[in-house]
Amino acid sequence: MYDSFLNIFTILRKRELCSRIGLSSAQIYAMLDPKSSSYDPTFPKQIRLGASAVGWLEHEVQGWLEARVKLSREDKEEQQKSSRSLKAQKNLKAAERIQAQPCKNLESA
Repeated sequence: MYDSFLNIFTILRKRELCSRIGLSSAQIYAMLDPKSSSYDPTFPKQIRLGASAVGWLEHEVQGWLEARVKLSREDKEEQQKSSRSLKAQKNLKAAERIQAQPCKNLESA
């Protein structure tokens, strides 16, 4: 039970958060700022630890990362499907053009 308590309330300080998600502190604060073009309402909110100290709950950060990975994979699959669909459409148009052209060798025979 104590282990599950620690997992829920493990706090990441800014340096650990930056390292964990691979973004700078400026980018993190931009994602938290509703006025920023980088604002991400799904990004975990910081919690105040003291007068000048903040942190992020590890399980919220982990959940955000998992959602980003899932979204990234879905986007990639959609792009691949669209790409395959476009290739199939181009191949179909090419086949239709070939079928529409008369065969010169057969006509002269």
